[in-house]
Amino acid sequence: MDAPLGDGYARAERAHAALPRLCGLAATAVRAQLPTDAVGPLARADNAVSLVDSVGLATRLSGAMRTLAIPSTQLALFVGFLRHCGVLPKEQDYSEDQERLQKCAFIAQRAFGLDLAYEWRLHTYGTFSSFLAADYAELAVKGLQADFGEIAALDEVPGYRELAGSQDVMPFPTTRFEAGRFVSLVSGRPIEWLRLASAVVHEKGSFPDGLLLERVSGILADYDRGLGRQVMRDLEASRPPAWGACAPEGGRGP
Repeated sequence: MDAPLGDGYARAERAHAALPRLCGLAATAVRAQLPTDAVGPLARADNAVSLVDSVGLATRLSGAMRTLAIPSTQLALFVGFLRHCGVLPKEQDYSEDQERLQKCAFIAQRAFGLDLAYEWRLHTYGTFSSFLAADYAELAVKGLQADFGEIAALDEVPGYRELAGSQDVMPFPTTRFEAGRFVSLVSGRPIEWLRLASAVVHEKGSFPDGLLLERVSGILADYDRGLGRQVMRDLEASRPPAWGACAPEGGRGP
């Protein structure tokens, strides 16, 4: 599971970063009605883009470009990813999504390497970021959603790789998000599990492992000892790459 999901998220990030430039190039190719063997600013001699591919690409890119108009595009892309993988419901439900998103976003950033640039505080019901809450409320109120599947699949569309390869410099970020491992850990978990897991991840590194559950039990409301032990086993089995970071990552305030 790790490779397909991880590759999918990396593809989505690369496509998202490249969308403005690629859309302009595809549109130029369509307007110019370039022949298959065209060579110029759109392609190197060994990497030409046909008119048919350019038309198809322009159509797909124009649809994907909608994501760039969405406020908090990184959060929108992550929410789309969670829906795509079944961690959040396919249809938007703000009351159901909000707390689950808070916990998943924190675990993804702190333990699995996804940089959403938020900071969280630990409360009696797990971790919470007021800036993430405000950003997601804006997305939900306006009914804005990013189609993660559409963006991640762009490089499988005929002509995309050729067009992308025609550029000397592409702003493709690298991702260290362990998407498959993250989804395996959080999928199907009740909200009580997510609350407790977010608290453990938050405190990990600040306290010895043997004292983590004692620390968390003094913070969370309705702490369940058996669930705490299960959360520790699940986290240790998932081998989060950033497990044990002592200090919160930088980002927008809580």
